[in-house]
Amino acid sequence: KHINIERQRSQFRLGDDTVFCLTFARKIIEAKTHNQIVILRRYNRDKAKESVKNCLHDMELVQKKVTSANSLEQLMGYEGNCAKLYFKGLSQLVHPDFPFSGRNKQPPRDPFNSLLSFGYTLLLYDMYGAIVNKGLHPYAGFLHQDRRGHPALGSDLIEEWRAPIIDSMVLSMVSRNMVDLTEFDNSDKGCYLTAEGRKVFLTAYNKKIRSENQYIDDRKSYRESLYKQCKQFASAIMHEDV
Repeated sequence: KHINIERQRSQFRLGDDTVFCLTFARKIIEAKTHNQIVILRRYNRDKAKESVKNCLHDMELVQKKVTSANSLEQLMGYEGNCAKLYFKGLSQLVHPDFPFSGRNKQPPRDPFNSLLSFGYTLLLYDMYGAIVNKGLHPYAGFLHQDRRGHPALGSDLIEEWRAPIIDSMVLSMVSRNMVDLTEFDNSDKGCYLTAEGRKVFLTAYNKKIRSENQYIDDRKSYRESLYKQCKQFASAIMHEDV
């Protein structure tokens, strides 16, 4: 009953509109890098590490180029540069018991990356539900390329939420000793939480996603904010106006 075929037809048509896709992608990446910068600043406030300040400076230089990117390829190049700088800075802020030298995935090879990957997966599930609820098609994206079995629009719309929801939560869990290294299974197949570790993480995630934050001109839970974002994007689709 949630499927809106008129909305989905517009979504598919605009997915082939290079101007719409690029304009949308710029907004997403600009928001993503902004939020990454905010998280690094926040967690470096007390530590005042010069290496993190250097990463922030370089990220701000790259961020200025995002709005002038004239192709998705160029934009993703800027996003990749910012991501490397962000995770380099983040590695300086992680608790020493959880050595983290940068992002790795499929499979994650260390506990901190394992926590990030699990968190991003849960966030994608929440966004998937929000997308379907608004009658959109979760597999037809504008920033990420179509791939069999991959909800590309979900990946598009969680980009700006990764840092403020998942990264901040994982940093907090590690610094507060809410999870320890005994709650991971590490093998050649990757590093994953044990059943007990997953329970701890799911409890923390549910608390985080239900917590309130300032969203535009109102206070909403993060989950409500995801739904609000999808509602706004559905309107952008129908009005063909990013």
